[in-house]
Amino acid sequence: LGSASPGGYRLNTEGAQRRGVWYPIALAEKIRGEELNDPASPDIVAFFNSNFSSWYFGTDGLTPAGNFDFVTIVLHEIGHGLGLTHAYTVEGNVGTISDFFGSFPVVFESFAENGGAQNLLTSFTVPSTALKTQLTGNGLFFNGPNVLVNNGSRAKLYAPSTYSSGSSIAHLDETVYPAGNINSLMTPQIGFAEA
Repeated sequence: LGSASPGGYRLNTEGAQRRGVWYPIALAEKIRGEELNDPASPDIVAFFNSNFSSWYFGTDGLTPAGNFDFVTIVLHEIGHGLGLTHAYTVEGNVGTISDFFGSFPVVFESFAENGGAQNLLTSFTVPSTALKTQLTGNGLFFNGPNVLVNNGSRAKLYAPSTYSSGSSIAHLDETVYPAGNINSLMTPQIGFAEA
């Protein structure tokens, strides 16, 4: 239906909360308060299927049966473009960081931790089988300060036993935040009529 990603990344952005992690360009620019990439370059790159015939383009959230809500898909993809994305991946029997990112994770992942509150960034060697176990253990959480204040607990991440490139880690868990839940926007699946 659609996809999006940051138009670029910045490492060790001045004023950033964390060092040694990639910040999506839109977030890095917000932190710095200035344009960091070429003004003609996009902050977010997004694609949507123009050949898909079952879009609902209304803005009322009343998506008819058999249709997908375009606004919901766009908002979800903007979330990825703003930084709900990942560098961690699984290659064979090890968890690692994608070659694209070198040896540095994305800032979103720097808040990922397991059920025992072990932070992935500081508690596990990259690459390692131990990291793969975490990435495919169905027990990862996002532990950011605003999540705790607004939700009262950590947000469960989507980390199924079979690693799913593009879905694992960069989404909230579908079973914890099902359709109709106020936090379901960033889960990996959307159903017909879901807004």
